Amino acid sequence: MRWRVRLSGEGFLLQQLPKLVAGADLAVTQDAERTYLEAASLQPLNDAASVASAAEAVVQRVRAACELHLGAPFQLRADGVEERHPDGTRITTLFLTARIEARAFATAEISTLGATPSPRAESAVERALAVANAHALADRALQLYRAGLDWVGLYKALEAIEEAVGGAEEIARRGWASRNALRRLKHTANSLAAVGVESARHGAEQNQPPANPMSLAEAQALVESLLRRLLT
Repeated sequence: MRWRVRLSGEGFLLQQLPKLVAGADLAVTQDAERTYLEAASLQPLNDAASVASAAEAVVQRVRAACELHLGAPFQLRADGVEERHPDGTRITTLFLTARIEARAFATAEISTLGATPSPRAESAVERALAVANAHALADRALQLYRAGLDWVGLYKALEAIEEAVGGAEEIARRGWASRNALRRLKHTANSLAAVGVESARHGAEQNQPPANPMSLAEAQALVESLLRRLLT
């Protein structure tokens, strides 16, 4: 491909990305020093500025899908665009980026030494990105997602998921979540008494506070579960 986008981020995520995103139209590759994203959608563009602008949304979708799959927030951004010419010349345009903090994660690798490699299966991240690419409403829900969302963010993400599916009743019909769970999340998110003035969606108590408010961790788990189902 002519264009590829240089990525910066936490070492763990950069290490995992080539395993998680390796499709024909969207792939993350690494050389000795850098990690790059290659996307078919970026190839028709004419200049580095246009590639950088379009790549921002692609990178953020990849980040969101990885956070959903890995269950933790990560920093990931484009910090440059590389243009490769037929004669082998490479021209790189760099961007200024904020400092990335490193964190430690543990992973396990299963050795298959001597075994015949199996055909590579589509990863959960690739599947999520494919569904988002094919369905605009699912894409909106993914763009609204970020690991560790607050009540306002969770409510927005839930609304987007409901619209993509066809409403709360359809979510319940499919068995993804109960009507009561969806109502509890919304009621809790709207209640100053339940989540506090700084966290609630409204600036005034519009209804009676919920008798059984949902915890933030429970709400996050519910939205993540719904989003995984939507993007599967």
